[in-house]
Amino acid sequence: MNTSVVGNDTGAPTSSLGGMFWASMFILAEATIALIVNLYLLFATRWLRKPVTVTLLLCVSLTASDALCALCYMSSMIIDVLLPQAYDRQTFVSNCWSLLLEACKLAAFLASVLHLLALALNHYIGIVHPLRRQIVTRGSVRAAIVVAYALPLVAFLLVFSAVPDLGFRAPRAWAFFRIDGCESNAMNQMLAYRLFVVAPFITFVVIVTYLYAGILIHLRQTRQETLIIRSVSTRSESNNRRSDRKLLFTLILLAGSAVVGWLPTMVNFIIICRKCVLPLSGTVAIIIGFATQALNILKLIIDAFIYASRLVEIRYALWAMHSDFRKCITGYQLATDGVPREFHRYLNETKDTRMSPFERSIANASRKSVSISAHDSQKNRSHSKLDQSPSTAL
Repeated sequence: MNTSVVGNDTGAPTSSLGGMFWASMFILAEATIALIVNLYLLFATRWLRKPVTVTLLLCVSLTASDALCALCYMSSMIIDVLLPQAYDRQTFVSNCWSLLLEACKLAAFLASVLHLLALALNHYIGIVHPLRRQIVTRGSVRAAIVVAYALPLVAFLLVFSAVPDLGFRAPRAWAFFRIDGCESNAMNQMLAYRLFVVAPFITFVVIVTYLYAGILIHLRQTRQETLIIRSVSTRSESNNRRSDRKLLFTLILLAGSAVVGWLPTMVNFIIICRKCVLPLSGTVAIIIGFATQALNILKLIIDAFIYASRLVEIRYALWAMHSDFRKCITGYQLATDGVPREFHRYLNETKDTRMSPFERSIANASRKSVSISAHDSQKNRSHSKLDQSPSTAL
């Protein structure tokens, strides 16, 4: 989002520039960590197995949008803060480039919002209206992902280009290669513009709250019905319900991290500016701005750890990637019985046409383990019935 301290035009005193430099370095380091972590997860998705569910596809794309947000934060800090201070200049490049970067940053932010909304909607349809689940296909999800990235970018480029004497049409309009191009910063101080930026987040909070409330109510009703008909409930139905609950908790964590990470930024953006509710300036505004930015970037890092800890597909992809790295570095190949038990079911239910012989042996060993376990369970049930038959006959 637009949380640039320079963009807020806080009017910082010269004595605070040293603190601004170190705060900018901290934000830059935090954004770099967020970028590395999310790119690391994106690289690990090469080890994902098929079929890739629509939920996983949305999560991978959300990771990409988080990485893009981190990259935009890094670029903004370097161009708008660090380079001007390093060369003792008010601006280092044309403000037109800063506006373009701001449009990309806001578009990446809204792309994350739309991804989380799509995840909530997909989960709502799958749990509350399972008979309509077929309308959510991989093709429709891919189209939604393209729209989630393209629509916000086009919208903000139009906003920055549509108003005379503002944005790209400010004095010395479209002068990307002049140091004084697009020199006006009045748009960033307009309350109407800030409300336009904040409105999608408010809409997101309202819709997601409604969807997850509906899911929780439905799961509670389903649990009560399950207690009544527990005797006819199959193992697969029980596993599906357990998976739904785990996925629900994961998505609630993602939505919660979004609210915690974005809400302070939104509040700061909507109430603190020269024409806002709290026309703060100087050191106080700078401290609040950097604090909200740090919390916003922290959300990008937390999301990556949520994926890595909660989604079995991502956990397996990371494990397989680390195994391949270990093999490349040490030449040591993991035994087929060394695959963790938590991945047995995942390996049994998925496939990968690009599997190496080692990966195929792991998958076969996992399927064999699952079949042996099922056979032993069936055998135990048969023995139990035989033990009970004499007493029944008597």
